[in-house]
Amino acid sequence: MTESIRDLIISQIRSRGSISARDIQEATGLTRQAVNYHFKHLREKGLIHKTGTTRAARYILAGKGAPPGQRVNRVLENQELEEHQVFNEIDTALNLKNTLNSAAFEITRYTFSELLNNAIEHSGSDRIRIRMVIEPYKSRFEIHDSGVGIFEHIRHYLNLNSEVEAIQDLLKGKTTSDPEHHTGEGIYFSSKASDHLRIASHTLALGFDNLKDEVWTERIRSTRGTHIKATIARRTRRDLTAIFNRFGGEEFDYQFARTRVRVRLSAGERAGLVSRSEARRLLAGLDKFQHIELDFTDVQIIGQGFADEVFRVFQNEHPEISIEYQNAESAVRAMIDHVLIA
Repeated sequence: MTESIRDLIISQIRSRGSISARDIQEATGLTRQAVNYHFKHLREKGLIHKTGTTRAARYILAGKGAPPGQRVNRVLENQELEEHQVFNEIDTALNLKNTLNSAAFEITRYTFSELLNNAIEHSGSDRIRIRMVIEPYKSRFEIHDSGVGIFEHIRHYLNLNSEVEAIQDLLKGKTTSDPEHHTGEGIYFSSKASDHLRIASHTLALGFDNLKDEVWTERIRSTRGTHIKATIARRTRRDLTAIFNRFGGEEFDYQFARTRVRVRLSAGERAGLVSRSEARRLLAGLDKFQHIELDFTDVQIIGQGFADEVFRVFQNEHPEISIEYQNAESAVRAMIDHVLIA
């Protein structure tokens, strides 16, 4: 009888992909306690794997990934919380090593850990809500705290005028309120590694779509704290090491030395940027890098003062830094050429 029950469990998993304890209860008439005894034996033998928790738990064959719909939802007390332990528990619950390919697993581990660490150490929130969901072709996670808010935290630390300016600084990389213990790289590289990432706080949201190479900001209904959503394809071809090397490879002694700045986000709703003060705001903090890429996509015009401050004044003050620009309209290119030739 014992072996027939266990054979039935294995047979049902093979035919259905995953099953719950209730499925076997209904098929055999056994009590939940009796069924769990058989599941425990098969798990200890390494024949099956449990995904999910408590009554939402399902069982799959060892070496198989979690079925779509499996999720982990938790509310964490932010006391002596360690992000790697939280991720390891999620990995076990969702069998992530077999649910995602190796590239997706490494990206998920990196981005989740970095973003959760940011909430742990900087939000000031007593509790942090996390969720990870397995979907047919992607995994999705959310991190939600009720703290001060990421943009407000940066605005206050850097003594900026607005949370919009905080977003502009965050996008440059190396922005941190604790330089003795953090490099400011975590959010920057997480925004490059995820397929999609959205960071919402108070009345602003910052979004990244790396499949389309797009970044945007939007006004939202006010939300407390910071709410992060990220998605990664389960069979992604993106490579975390290649992303790191893109901004800090061998040519920079593997230091985070290259950054890409989307100039449009500094312009806000204006068609362009014209003044030296706007240029200085754009350039704030960029002296930490060795190579700066300025992306002028959707910028229709720049003023002579703006162009001169960026391409002549700043460059003369920092000859060790190389600046290149891309995706510039003809009017923008003409103004840049004008100040370089003058």
